[in-house]
Amino acid sequence: RGYITRRKIRKRVVEEMLLIGMLPPSTTEVSARLRAEKVKYQRHEVQSEYQKQFEESLVREKELVKRYETGQISEKIKDEIRTWYMAFKATTGKFPDLPSEDSGGSALIFSRGGIADSDIVSKSSAPSSKESKGKKEKGKKGSKEDETKKKKPEEDEDLGFKMAPSNFLADLMVCNSEYDELWKHMDESSNPLQTYYLDMVRAAKTAEVEAELRKIIDEQMRTELENLQAALDRDRAKKSKKAKKSAKKGRRSGKKSKKKREKDLTPDRTLESLFEELVANGIIKKYPETPIYAFCGERSYAAHDLREQGKDPLPSLG
Repeated sequence: RGYITRRKIRKRVVEEMLLIGMLPPSTTEVSARLRAEKVKYQRHEVQSEYQKQFEESLVREKELVKRYETGQISEKIKDEIRTWYMAFKATTGKFPDLPSEDSGGSALIFSRGGIADSDIVSKSSAPSSKESKGKKEKGKKGSKEDETKKKKPEEDEDLGFKMAPSNFLADLMVCNSEYDELWKHMDESSNPLQTYYLDMVRAAKTAEVEAELRKIIDEQMRTELENLQAALDRDRAKKSKKAKKSAKKGRRSGKKSKKKREKDLTPDRTLESLFEELVANGIIKKYPETPIYAFCGERSYAAHDLREQGKDPLPSLG
Protein backbone atom coordinates (compact mmCIF):
# COMPACT_ATOMS: atom_id res chain seq x y z
CA ARG A 1 0.00 0.00 0.00
CA GLY A 2 2.82 2.47 0.82
CA TYR A 3 4.65 1.68 -2.43
CA ILE A 4 1.52 2.33 -4.50
CA THR A 5 0.94 5.65 -2.74
CA ARG A 6 4.52 6.82 -3.28
CA ARG A 7 4.34 5.90 -6.98
CA LYS A 8 1.12 7.89 -7.43
CA ILE A 9 2.64 10.91 -5.68
CA ARG A 10 5.78 10.72 -7.85
CA LYS A 11 3.66 10.50 -10.99
CA ARG A 12 1.57 13.48 -9.92
CA VAL A 13 4.72 15.55 -9.23
CA VAL A 14 6.07 14.76 -12.69
CA GLU A 15 2.77 15.74 -14.31
CA GLU A 16 2.74 19.05 -12.43
CA MET A 17 6.34 19.79 -13.46
CA LEU A 18 5.50 19.05 -17.08
CA LEU A 19 2.42 21.24 -16.84
CA ILE A 20 4.32 24.30 -15.63
CA GLY A 21 7.21 23.64 -18.04
CA MET A 22 9.86 22.70 -15.51
CA LEU A 23 10.65 19.40 -17.20
CA PRO A 24 11.05 18.78 -20.93
CA PRO A 25 8.87 16.07 -22.44
CA SER A 26 10.50 12.70 -23.00
CA THR A 27 9.62 12.77 -26.68
CA THR A 28 9.39 15.62 -29.18
CA GLU A 29 6.99 15.97 -32.01
CA VAL A 30 8.15 15.33 -35.55
CA SER A 31 7.12 18.82 -36.73
CA ALA A 32 9.16 20.53 -33.99
CA ARG A 33 12.20 18.44 -34.84
CA LEU A 34 11.88 19.26 -38.53
CA ARG A 35 11.49 22.96 -37.75
CA ALA A 36 14.68 22.90 -35.64
CA GLU A 37 16.59 21.20 -38.44
CA LYS A 38 15.32 23.77 -40.93
CA VAL A 39 16.38 26.66 -38.70
CA LYS A 40 19.80 25.09 -38.25
CA TYR A 41 20.25 24.73 -42.02
CA GLN A 42 19.14 28.32 -42.65
CA ARG A 43 21.53 29.58 -39.98
CA HIS A 44 24.43 27.81 -41.65
CA GLU A 45 23.46 29.30 -45.01
CA VAL A 46 23.32 32.81 -43.56
CA GLN A 47 26.69 32.34 -41.86
CA SER A 48 28.32 31.17 -45.09
CA GLU A 49 26.80 34.11 -46.98
CA TYR A 50 28.03 36.61 -44.39
CA GLN A 51 31.48 35.02 -44.47
CA LYS A 52 31.57 35.39 -48.24
CA GLN A 53 30.56 39.06 -48.01
CA PHE A 54 33.20 39.66 -45.35
CA GLU A 55 35.98 38.13 -47.46
CA GLU A 56 34.91 40.16 -50.50
CA SER A 57 34.92 43.34 -48.41
CA LEU A 58 38.49 42.62 -47.29
CA VAL A 59 39.72 42.52 -50.88
CA ARG A 60 37.61 45.49 -51.97
CA GLU A 61 38.60 47.76 -49.09
CA LYS A 62 42.28 47.01 -49.56
CA GLU A 63 42.07 47.98 -53.23
CA LEU A 64 40.25 51.20 -52.34
CA VAL A 65 42.83 52.11 -49.72
CA LYS A 66 45.66 51.45 -52.17
CA ARG A 67 43.99 53.52 -54.88
CA TYR A 68 42.92 56.59 -52.90
CA GLU A 69 44.97 56.75 -49.70
CA THR A 70 48.45 55.57 -50.69
CA GLY A 71 49.80 59.07 -51.26
CA GLN A 72 48.33 60.44 -48.06
CA ILE A 73 49.67 57.55 -45.97
CA SER A 74 53.15 57.78 -47.48
CA GLU A 75 53.34 61.54 -46.89
CA LYS A 76 52.21 61.05 -43.31
CA ILE A 77 54.91 58.45 -42.66
CA LYS A 78 57.59 60.65 -44.26
CA ASP A 79 56.54 63.66 -42.21
CA GLU A 80 56.70 61.62 -39.01
CA ILE A 81 60.20 60.35 -39.81
CA ARG A 82 61.44 63.81 -40.84
CA THR A 83 60.04 65.32 -37.65
CA TRP A 84 61.87 62.68 -35.66
CA TYR A 85 65.08 63.43 -37.59
CA MET A 86 64.93 67.15 -36.88
CA ALA A 87 63.93 66.75 -33.23
CA PHE A 88 66.83 64.39 -32.65
CA LYS A 89 69.25 66.74 -34.43
CA ALA A 90 68.01 69.76 -32.48
CA THR A 91 68.65 67.88 -29.24
CA THR A 92 71.91 66.07 -29.97
CA GLY A 93 73.37 68.00 -32.91
CA LYS A 94 73.51 64.98 -35.22
CA PHE A 95 71.13 62.87 -37.24
CA PRO A 96 70.00 59.50 -35.83
CA ASP A 97 70.27 56.10 -37.48
CA LEU A 98 67.03 54.66 -38.79
CA PRO A 99 66.46 51.11 -37.48
CA SER A 100 67.14 48.35 -39.98
CA GLU A 101 64.41 46.39 -41.71
CA ASP A 102 65.18 43.26 -39.70
CA SER A 103 64.63 45.09 -36.41
CA GLY A 104 61.34 46.63 -37.56
CA GLY A 105 62.31 49.82 -39.38
CA SER A 106 60.53 53.05 -38.57
CA ALA A 107 57.61 51.09 -37.13
CA LEU A 108 59.84 50.33 -34.15
CA ILE A 109 60.09 54.06 -33.40
CA PHE A 110 56.37 54.78 -33.63
CA SER A 111 55.13 51.42 -32.32
CA ARG A 112 53.61 52.99 -29.21
CA GLY A 113 52.18 56.04 -30.92
CA GLY A 114 55.53 57.83 -31.13
CA ILE A 115 58.51 57.86 -28.80
CA ALA A 116 59.32 61.05 -26.97
CA ASP A 117 62.50 62.84 -27.99
CA SER A 118 63.73 62.88 -24.42
CA ASP A 119 63.42 59.11 -24.25
CA ILE A 120 65.40 58.71 -27.46
CA VAL A 121 68.12 61.05 -26.27
CA SER A 122 68.31 59.47 -22.85
CA LYS A 123 68.69 56.03 -24.40
CA SER A 124 71.37 57.19 -26.81
CA SER A 125 73.35 59.19 -24.23
CA ALA A 126 75.53 57.67 -21.53
CA PRO A 127 74.12 57.43 -17.97
CA SER A 128 75.26 59.95 -15.40
CA SER A 129 77.45 59.15 -12.41
CA LYS A 130 74.56 59.49 -9.92
CA GLU A 131 72.43 57.05 -11.89
CA SER A 132 75.30 54.57 -12.11
CA LYS A 133 75.88 54.83 -8.36
CA GLY A 134 72.19 54.32 -7.66
CA LYS A 135 72.12 51.26 -9.91
CA LYS A 136 75.17 49.82 -8.17
CA GLU A 137 73.61 50.32 -4.74
CA LYS A 138 70.37 48.70 -5.91
CA GLY A 139 72.36 45.79 -7.32
CA LYS A 140 74.15 45.30 -4.01
CA LYS A 141 70.87 45.37 -2.07
CA GLY A 142 69.32 42.89 -4.47
CA SER A 143 72.26 40.50 -4.16
CA LYS A 144 72.05 40.66 -0.36
CA GLU A 145 68.33 39.88 -0.44
CA ASP A 146 68.96 36.93 -2.75
CA GLU A 147 71.59 35.58 -0.37
CA THR A 148 69.22 35.83 2.59
CA LYS A 149 66.54 34.02 0.63
CA LYS A 150 68.97 31.25 -0.26
CA LYS A 151 69.94 30.84 3.38
CA LYS A 152 66.34 30.10 4.41
CA PRO A 153 65.70 26.42 5.05
CA GLU A 154 63.91 24.42 2.45
CA GLU A 155 61.26 23.44 5.00
CA ASP A 156 59.60 26.86 4.64
CA GLU A 157 58.86 26.22 0.97
CA ASP A 158 55.43 24.92 0.03
CA LEU A 159 55.87 21.38 -1.23
CA GLY A 160 52.23 20.93 -2.22
CA PHE A 161 50.85 20.01 -5.62
CA LYS A 162 51.60 22.57 -8.35
CA MET A 163 49.60 22.47 -11.54
CA ALA A 164 51.45 23.03 -14.78
CA PRO A 165 50.44 26.13 -16.77
CA SER A 166 47.80 25.53 -19.39
CA ASN A 167 48.77 25.46 -23.06
CA PHE A 168 45.65 27.43 -23.95
CA LEU A 169 46.17 30.25 -21.46
CA ALA A 170 47.98 32.52 -23.92
CA ASP A 171 45.25 32.18 -26.55
CA LEU A 172 42.55 32.79 -23.97
CA MET A 173 44.31 35.93 -22.73
CA VAL A 174 44.59 37.27 -26.28
CA CYS A 175 40.93 36.62 -27.00
CA ASN A 176 39.92 38.17 -23.69
CA SER A 177 41.92 41.34 -24.35
CA GLU A 178 40.45 41.57 -27.85
CA TYR A 179 36.96 41.27 -26.42
CA ASP A 180 37.65 43.95 -23.81
CA GLU A 181 39.03 46.36 -26.41
CA LEU A 182 36.52 45.86 -29.23
CA TRP A 183 33.31 44.19 -28.22
CA LYS A 184 32.71 44.75 -24.52
CA HIS A 185 31.36 48.30 -24.75
CA MET A 186 30.18 48.23 -28.37
CA ASP A 187 26.55 49.09 -29.02
CA GLU A 188 25.26 46.60 -31.60
CA SER A 189 21.64 47.68 -31.51
CA SER A 190 22.01 49.16 -35.00
CA ASN A 191 23.29 45.85 -36.40
CA PRO A 192 20.62 43.23 -35.66
CA LEU A 193 21.65 41.07 -38.63
CA GLN A 194 25.20 40.78 -37.24
CA THR A 195 26.93 41.70 -40.49
CA TYR A 196 30.52 42.91 -40.66
CA TYR A 197 31.52 46.44 -39.62
CA LEU A 198 32.92 48.38 -42.56
CA ASP A 199 34.92 50.83 -40.44
CA MET A 200 36.75 48.00 -38.69
CA VAL A 201 37.58 46.34 -42.00
CA ARG A 202 38.83 49.64 -43.43
CA ALA A 203 40.99 50.34 -40.38
CA ALA A 204 42.54 46.87 -40.56
CA LYS A 205 43.29 47.18 -44.27
CA THR A 206 44.68 50.69 -43.82
CA ALA A 207 47.11 49.36 -41.23
CA GLU A 208 48.06 46.52 -43.58
CA VAL A 209 48.72 48.88 -46.51
CA GLU A 210 50.66 51.19 -44.21
CA ALA A 211 52.91 48.31 -43.15
CA GLU A 212 53.57 47.46 -46.81
CA LEU A 213 54.34 51.08 -47.70
CA ARG A 214 56.56 51.60 -44.67
CA LYS A 215 59.17 49.17 -45.99
CA ILE A 216 59.48 51.12 -49.25
CA ILE A 217 59.47 54.49 -47.49
CA ASP A 218 62.15 53.37 -45.04
CA GLU A 219 64.52 52.73 -47.93
CA GLN A 220 63.80 56.18 -49.36
CA MET A 221 64.27 57.84 -45.99
CA ARG A 222 67.58 56.06 -45.43
CA THR A 223 68.82 57.53 -48.72
CA GLU A 224 67.49 60.94 -47.70
CA LEU A 225 69.21 60.61 -44.33
CA GLU A 226 72.52 59.86 -46.04
CA ASN A 227 72.11 62.97 -48.20
CA LEU A 228 71.29 65.09 -45.16
CA GLN A 229 74.30 63.77 -43.30
CA ALA A 230 76.55 64.48 -46.29
CA ALA A 231 75.18 68.03 -46.57
CA LEU A 232 75.72 68.58 -42.85
CA ASP A 233 79.32 67.39 -43.13
CA ARG A 234 79.93 69.73 -46.08
CA ASP A 235 78.50 72.70 -44.17
CA ARG A 236 80.70 71.95 -41.19
CA ALA A 237 83.75 71.66 -43.42
CA LYS A 238 82.97 75.02 -45.09
CA LYS A 239 82.47 76.72 -41.74
CA SER A 240 85.78 75.42 -40.46
CA LYS A 241 87.56 76.66 -43.61
CA LYS A 242 85.97 80.10 -43.30
CA ALA A 243 86.98 80.31 -39.66
CA LYS A 244 90.58 79.48 -40.57
CA LYS A 245 90.62 82.07 -43.38
CA SER A 246 89.21 84.79 -41.13
CA ALA A 247 91.83 83.99 -38.51
CA LYS A 248 94.59 84.27 -41.12
CA LYS A 249 93.24 87.58 -42.42
CA GLY A 250 93.20 88.98 -38.91
CA ARG A 251 96.85 88.14 -38.48
CA ARG A 252 97.90 89.81 -41.72
CA SER A 253 98.79 93.47 -41.93
CA GLY A 254 95.76 95.53 -42.67
CA LYS A 255 95.31 95.75 -46.40
CA LYS A 256 92.16 97.57 -47.35
CA SER A 257 90.20 96.04 -50.15
CA LYS A 258 89.09 98.63 -52.65
CA LYS A 259 85.58 98.31 -53.97
CA LYS A 260 85.08 98.77 -57.69
CA ARG A 261 82.92 101.72 -58.59
CA GLU A 262 80.37 101.57 -61.34
CA LYS A 263 81.38 103.32 -64.55
CA ASP A 264 79.69 106.63 -65.39
CA LEU A 265 78.06 106.30 -68.82
CA THR A 266 77.76 110.09 -69.32
CA PRO A 267 80.95 111.58 -67.92
CA ASP A 268 81.00 114.55 -70.34
CA ARG A 269 77.32 115.57 -69.94
CA THR A 270 75.84 118.05 -67.50
CA LEU A 271 72.59 117.55 -65.61
CA GLU A 272 70.84 120.31 -67.56
CA SER A 273 71.73 118.80 -70.93
CA LEU A 274 70.45 115.41 -69.81
CA PHE A 275 67.17 116.97 -68.63
CA GLU A 276 66.71 118.76 -71.97
CA GLU A 277 67.27 115.52 -73.84
CA LEU A 278 64.63 113.70 -71.76
CA VAL A 279 62.11 116.50 -72.41
CA ALA A 280 62.86 116.45 -76.13
CA ASN A 281 62.30 112.68 -76.31
CA GLY A 282 58.95 112.95 -74.51
CA ILE A 283 60.02 111.08 -71.40
CA ILE A 284 59.53 114.09 -69.12
CA LYS A 285 56.19 115.81 -69.82
CA LYS A 286 54.33 118.75 -68.34
CA TYR A 287 50.76 117.89 -67.42
CA PRO A 288 48.02 120.54 -67.02
CA GLU A 289 46.69 121.31 -63.57
CA THR A 290 43.24 119.80 -62.88
CA PRO A 291 41.10 121.03 -59.95
CA ILE A 292 39.06 118.63 -57.81
CA TYR A 293 35.69 119.98 -58.99
CA ALA A 294 36.51 118.75 -62.48
CA PHE A 295 35.91 115.21 -61.25
CA CYS A 296 32.40 115.95 -59.94
CA GLY A 297 29.56 114.62 -62.06
CA GLU A 298 25.78 114.48 -61.73
CA ARG A 299 23.91 113.76 -58.56
CA SER A 300 23.86 110.18 -57.32
CA TYR A 301 20.24 109.12 -57.45
CA ALA A 302 21.08 105.63 -56.18
CA ALA A 303 22.53 107.16 -53.02
CA HIS A 304 19.27 109.05 -52.46
CA ASP A 305 17.28 105.81 -52.70
CA LEU A 306 19.63 104.10 -50.26
CA ARG A 307 19.28 106.92 -47.75
CA GLU A 308 15.50 106.63 -47.91
CA GLN A 309 15.84 102.93 -47.08
CA GLY A 310 17.96 103.79 -44.04
CA LYS A 311 21.24 102.59 -45.54
CA ASP A 312 24.52 104.46 -45.90
CA PRO A 313 25.65 104.76 -49.54
CA LEU A 314 29.24 104.40 -50.61
CA PRO A 315 31.19 107.69 -50.78
CA SER A 316 31.46 109.16 -54.27
CA LEU A 317 32.14 112.46 -56.06
CA GLY A 318 28.65 112.63 -57.62
